[in-house]
Amino acid sequence: MIYEKGQREMQTVWWQQDAEGEAVCMIDQSLLPGEVVILTLTHEQQVAHAISNLKVRGAPAIGVTAAFGMALALYRLLRALAVGIETDDNFVSAVAEILGLGVSLAAIAEDRDCFTFEG
Repeated sequence: MIYEKGQREMQTVWWQQDAEGEAVCMIDQSLLPGEVVILTLTHEQQVAHAISNLKVRGAPAIGVTAAFGMALALYRLLRALAVGIETDDNFVSAVAEILGLGVSLAAIAEDRDCFTFEG
């Protein structure tokens, strides 16, 4: 890619995994172009809040962010199951809630004309 002077390639949203755990990292697009602030989100509810409050914009970025949020939830819940903190019933209801949230976020994106569904 060719960039103008002073420009560089930058990721909008990415997965981070280290000794502290997993996180969805993203540029807070609501502050652009004045500021570049990186958000580190460690819970699926933080991810949902970021999407709902336009911290991430555009259908592709929203979709990737929502998928990362679901992955965060699954990592957290699987760890809780492994140590006996969560029960199978709680796990299933939590995953169902996350999937419902994904549908809601898709509707938000559609309302903002981020993408069009054709049938």
